[in-house]
Amino acid sequence: MEEINTEGEEVFPFIAPDGVLYFSSNGKGGMGGLDIYMALPDRGVFKQVENMGYPVNSSRDDFGIYLDENGFNGYFSSDRVGGKGYDDIYKLKILWIPVQIRGTIRDRINTYEIAGAKVALLDENQDTVDVAYTKEDGEFLFSAFKQRNYKLAVSKESYLPAEKDISTYNKLPNEKIEVEVFIEMSFDALQEPDQLEPLSMEMVNGGELQVIQIEHINYGYDSDKILPDAAFILDKVVTLVKQYNDLEIMIESHTDSKGSDEYNLKLSKLRAASAYKYLISKGLKSDIIEYTGFGETQLLNHCEDGEECTEEEHALNRRSIIKVVRRGKYQSKRGSRSTFYF
Repeated sequence: MEEINTEGEEVFPFIAPDGVLYFSSNGKGGMGGLDIYMALPDRGVFKQVENMGYPVNSSRDDFGIYLDENGFNGYFSSDRVGGKGYDDIYKLKILWIPVQIRGTIRDRINTYEIAGAKVALLDENQDTVDVAYTKEDGEFLFSAFKQRNYKLAVSKESYLPAEKDISTYNKLPNEKIEVEVFIEMSFDALQEPDQLEPLSMEMVNGGELQVIQIEHINYGYDSDKILPDAAFILDKVVTLVKQYNDLEIMIESHTDSKGSDEYNLKLSKLRAASAYKYLISKGLKSDIIEYTGFGETQLLNHCEDGEECTEEEHALNRRSIIKVVRRGKYQSKRGSRSTFYF
């Protein structure tokens, strides 16, 4: 381990529950004598080595650190000036350990990055810790602390507000926590009282199709069950469609990449059928609803077969897209919209 070992002494190794290696060395310059260092693991290899600094280290020998399972409380030995003997044991309490929360805000339907979104970082008491605005690439960055629970609150004009819970428990010091937050456009903000203006226009079987509203529902792993959050969204679709006699619904269902292609195609069709049956149970006619499944062929992220992904990343792909549509060319009462979403 070239980053750790030197021509001097490297002694008293200790691996904390979070995987960080602590050791003492007098071969790295330091503050004098033996200094305590920490080495952060990266895929099983210790690469990034950092001096723990004052007051853990002094101009004398500091060694033998031990931390509890949370990584905040522990003990170490030192022969620093002011002790009771040659080597003394000192109690250590780390008040905070820095981590970073870095993320991207995306449009839920089109998945493109959204600039200028306001992102608030809230603590466990729902107090605002910091506020950031996304850059052109939709990214934001917060400095936070380990062993805390946070919430991200996202807002943007013409979009519905969104929240995401973030935990920094069991993270490494200075680790970057990568997150994505998907927000969707506010239907109410886009419509006039007497006019359903399309979000986009599509060509289907040679005919024009107005996409009036798009909703997004998710499923549990290996399940086609309509969850309460999905039922709430589908109920909104039912309310809208019942107000107009020329609206139709298209359901496009998808899965994550777990399982075989054949199984996932079948599961996606079951998910589409579940959404279809739910809408029928709420009083919509079957002849205005089309549904189909795409299996794992249209993933939202990099989580293809063989890729290592978190459960949260896989969950993004377990979805149905619910499109409320009207057939035919749209004639705007106000002229063309400034932005279309294809």
